[in-house]
Amino acid sequence: RLLVASKEGDLWHIELKDDGSIAEPVRIKVEFKSITKMLKDRSGMVWIGTLGHGLWQMDRWLHFEKIVPPYEQDGLQQVHAIFEDKVGNVWIGTQHSGLWRYRDNRGEGILHSSLLGFPNVNVSSFIETKEGGLYVGTDGHGLYRLSENLVTERHWLRSDGLPSNSILSFSRNKDGNILFSSWAGNLASLNPDTDRFSIISYNGIRKPGNNSKSVRVMRDGEIWVTVLGDGIYRSKGFGMWERVDFWFTKDVRDAW
Repeated sequence: RLLVASKEGDLWHIELKDDGSIAEPVRIKVEFKSITKMLKDRSGMVWIGTLGHGLWQMDRWLHFEKIVPPYEQDGLQQVHAIFEDKVGNVWIGTQHSGLWRYRDNRGEGILHSSLLGFPNVNVSSFIETKEGGLYVGTDGHGLYRLSENLVTERHWLRSDGLPSNSILSFSRNKDGNILFSSWAGNLASLNPDTDRFSIISYNGIRKPGNNSKSVRVMRDGEIWVTVLGDGIYRSKGFGMWERVDFWFTKDVRDAW
């Protein structure tokens, strides 16, 4: 089963049949628009972030509840990232209110980044460290690393060798290095053992773009990257890349 959303606010439930075909999609009526992120956590709850309409939870019976922090009611209005860590914390990145941690299953409610000494920056992405901390990507304020105790250990900017101050997504490869996409910084890699960055060149692609929105390392080790205005790139091995063509459409230039 798939849950498919659009920025216009449409939410669709899609059933995949045993023969690989798709059943008629069922539209789910919602009270919000501009869906930006969705996450299904380990309990089966679906988290839905929007741009301007807040953060919502949907249970398996399709009941919706809006999450409103008691001490900053508009803090979760504009959601850019949702991430669940290995112990079940749900982290939310917002446009103007920094990051938030939700631990309702432990009775601890919502924790705002101001309590961690973290700035109210535009948080765009998360990935966990091997030690249980977090790398936090921001749109315009570089890359942070938080310890397992949520202390800011490092903050990288372009002046520190970071390819871009706008880090939009993360994915870890089989070697344990962290790939990240960025605006005007191309695709790059971070070695977490040495804290060294390296740019990944799109060898084999003529005039590649350098604004990448999303990166994903697949189970077979292939890397897929969405590039603003130039579609989707895929690694071919041995450092070579190719643009991805789809038989059902030629218009994937602005895939997100």
